[in-house]
Amino acid sequence: MDHSYTLIALLQSTFQGKPWYGNSVLTSLSTVSAMKATVRINKSYNIAELVAHMAAWRRFTLAMLTNKYDYSVSPEDNFPEINEITPEKWENLKTQLNELQIKLAEAFENALVNLDINAKVPGKSFTWLDLLYGLIHHDVYHIGQINLIQKFA
Repeated sequence: MDHSYTLIALLQSTFQGKPWYGNSVLTSLSTVSAMKATVRINKSYNIAELVAHMAAWRRFTLAMLTNKYDYSVSPEDNFPEINEITPEKWENLKTQLNELQIKLAEAFENALVNLDINAKVPGKSFTWLDLLYGLIHHDVYHIGQINLIQKFA
């Protein structure tokens, strides 16, 4: 089964399209102010931390797609602590996520031409299919958190 079209379409729809389940990442983030980006509900991560986390895993996936198999996400990058953020830094963080998405979509399309999607990522315990669908599921999971935090912020 050729998953190429499905993966690219889902990646784009989840991030900037009109997914069937609700708002995309960009739509949800477009209404979050810098002040709301650092609100915590109980001891939750805040929205800025979740956006930085989503960016970190885009960097990881990009590294895998560009044959940098020894790349890993550091604990500091995985969930950085962000207690305050200026409007300018908040916009920069959202821009960084968007730029990583553009690079990821390009890398996805380039890699999928020659990639055995069912093969394991070299040196890893998961397949390319697991990684790529996993990133999409990761976005859906975290956008749910972001929407919930925003609702109660």
